[in-house]
Amino acid sequence: MQAIIAVSAGRREFLLSLKDELRVYANTEDGLVFRCRFRNPDNCSVFRSELLAIREAMDFVLRFETSDTYILTDSKSSIQYLKHWTKIPEKNGQETISKIVSLSQKSRVCI
Repeated sequence: MQAIIAVSAGRREFLLSLKDELRVYANTEDGLVFRCRFRNPDNCSVFRSELLAIREAMDFVLRFETSDTYILTDSKSSIQYLKHWTKIPEKNGQETISKIVSLSQKSRVCI
């Protein structure tokens, strides 16, 4: 079974203000789907929200036996951050990496 995690930050216009919105989709070959959409808090960057979204989607994927997991994001900074996993000092980043490592021990993970 394969799992695909797609994380995308988009901007929508509501009335006169712009609000950041983050969307997460994770699905498996046999049709299981995880969808999440949330607005970034005012003090939270899109980058940080994307990392949190990846972490939450990893929880979904870890519940199932997968042969391959693909994490897709339109954020170059998120990919670069995860690439330098040995230098991640903060808790949320470490939790995300820990989940990726756990999954990679059972299956292939591609970012």
